[in-house]
Amino acid sequence: MANNPNRQMRYVVSNETKLRDRQGNRINLMAIRPGQIVRIEREAFQTASIPPQTSALSVQVISR
Repeated sequence: MANNPNRQMRYVVSNETKLRDRQGNRINLMAIRPGQIVRIEREAFQTASIPPQTSALSVQVISR
């Protein structure tokens, strides 16, 4: 299912996106690794493309 574009969402991370570790400390994008579970706050809108896209407002790592 993960490879099915109809079941995916693409999040655009910009310089405005707040990136945090599990304790809420600021981190850079390179600190986030494949396989980690993250919580993403996003804009209320998304594109009609497949997969849909939207801007990530904040990304917080919640598990390694």
